[in-house]
Amino acid sequence: MGPKWTESYALNLNIKTEAFSEYLKVVVSGDQSREDAFAVIRLIRTLANEQAIERVLVDGRELTSRLHPADIFSISEHLAESFGQRVRVALVYRQEFIDGFGETVAVSRGARFTVRDTEPQGRAAAGHVRPGDSHRSHGGPSLAGDAAG
Repeated sequence: MGPKWTESYALNLNIKTEAFSEYLKVVVSGDQSREDAFAVIRLIRTLANEQAIERVLVDGRELTSRLHPADIFSISEHLAESFGQRVRVALVYRQEFIDGFGETVAVSRGARFTVRDTEPQGRAAAGHVRPGDSHRSHGGPSLAGDAAG
């Protein structure tokens, strides 16, 4: 049997989550916005709290638009406020979107956050390198109606 995914939607994004024994994997795709990023952070925070998860791998390679630097700044601040040192987050992102700005903002505000361009690099950076991790089944909250607040 394959992995158990939970799918959710936030405005313009498709979000899939997969829980392993050591970490949570979140795959996001679509046309991203500041509001979508905030909704994804809320979802991750909820799942991390419910399941006592301390490591998260976000695969954002299928995001189709580049965000404005002001949006990146506010998203990075929100990520740091939401997780601080408690949850380590690694974002796997398209090489052409990586400039270090968001990572610098989040880390300078206390987040354990890194951005890489391949999934193996992201897993290693976030500290979840076990290839045989077992899945944790979960329902996960839907983001429908939760994106605004």
